[in-house]
Amino acid sequence: MKHYSFAIAIGVACAVIGCSKNQRDELDGSGVFEATEVILSAKTAGDILAISVEEGEFVVAGQTLALVDTQRLELEMRRLRASFDELAHNRANAQHSIALALENRDRVQKQFSRIEVLLQEGSATQQQFDELQSAVTIARLQVKQAQTALQVLEAKREQLQAQIELLQIQLRDSRIVAPLDGVLLARYIEKGESVHPGSPVVKIADLSIVYIKVYIGESDLDRVGLDMPVEIRIDGRPEKRFPGRVAWISSKAEFTPKNVQTREMRASLVYAVQVRVDNPEGLFKIGMPADVFFALEHR
Repeated sequence: MKHYSFAIAIGVACAVIGCSKNQRDELDGSGVFEATEVILSAKTAGDILAISVEEGEFVVAGQTLALVDTQRLELEMRRLRASFDELAHNRANAQHSIALALENRDRVQKQFSRIEVLLQEGSATQQQFDELQSAVTIARLQVKQAQTALQVLEAKREQLQAQIELLQIQLRDSRIVAPLDGVLLARYIEKGESVHPGSPVVKIADLSIVYIKVYIGESDLDRVGLDMPVEIRIDGRPEKRFPGRVAWISSKAEFTPKNVQTREMRASLVYAVQVRVDNPEGLFKIGMPADVFFALEHR
């Protein structure tokens, strides 16, 4: 389940233009870094045999993070494969039966054709004709029965194949694999504990790109655009500003979040703006506060 999560409520220091313009004609706001987070859940039931990562570790896409016990699935797979092998022998026998039935039908059909001519010539009796006519009907019925038996076996074969493929998926799903590069934020399960489909196992965050949400007033909405460059400042590096860009602007106004200090600001209608910041060195952490500065165009 992939989603954007806010680990800490967004702090807005100067979100509305009425209190945030300065002499350089900048609009500034404050928030906390967030990232794309993925919670990996178990897809099959069983006990956790191993979990190979600790919180805070970096993981890579395709890395196995945890393993669910598959002993029962493997035993079921052996049973199904044995049934599949048995079915293969039965299919071979059924195909042989069809061949014999066809051969018998053709032989009886030829005999019937000859007796039909002989009957017309007066060289055969009506009883002989009737007996061979019945034999033809029986031979044709035997062919149909043999063919039906093979069709039944083919249907069973399809069912077994589907069950085997389903088990193969469950066996693959027993390995909980990282879908992306990131940092392990949380592990919800320990070795030996039982899980069922849907049980959360670990949570990963992609910290290569982080986001900050800030708020602007309606009067400044037309001065902020998508992909607009912004500058980021963090408390740990107050002397430096880092680049970012506007990734998303809300199309719906909302009241300023309750954690803004003054009653007047809380009553203001504002628009959320999400800023994207590249984080190749992992300097920015989830929940870390930061200030965002927009270089506004003069109206």
